[in-house]
Amino acid sequence: MVIFIRSLSNLLIAITLFVSFSVVAIDNPDKPDPVSQIDALSAPFIDKIEQVSGYRDTLLAYTDYHEFLSLQIKDTVSSLMSQLTETEQDSFKAGHEAWEKYIESQYEFIEQVWSKDNFGTASAIDRGEFKARLLREKLIALHYYQNTLL
Repeated sequence: MVIFIRSLSNLLIAITLFVSFSVVAIDNPDKPDPVSQIDALSAPFIDKIEQVSGYRDTLLAYTDYHEFLSLQIKDTVSSLMSQLTETEQDSFKAGHEAWEKYIESQYEFIEQVWSKDNFGTASAIDRGEFKARLLREKLIALHYYQNTLL
């Protein structure tokens, strides 16, 4: 009898989790998908990165992409701030400032380890990709925040 109750309990938990995840997935299908939006806006920069060759051109292509992502982050932060209460803004600012310090430390780490001396001309690709991933992930998170407030 105890085994039956445990099995039934596990089945109910599994069904509950399945239903809850399904509901989250269909929360609002009309809202734009942040990842798709960012990928579409990033496409010209990614295409340029894939087409260039050489250390300097790769570095410049990634720099353009980083500047684009940074501007998108700045614009999204401004937009998001306008949707928050003063108390929420204070909390968000503190978190964003901590993220900016984190990014600075990550950039220093990336520059130190994946230097041209250590990795040659391929270092531009590695550094560019690592930095772009950090910025892109932040932008995606900000878009998710913003979409839940709409």
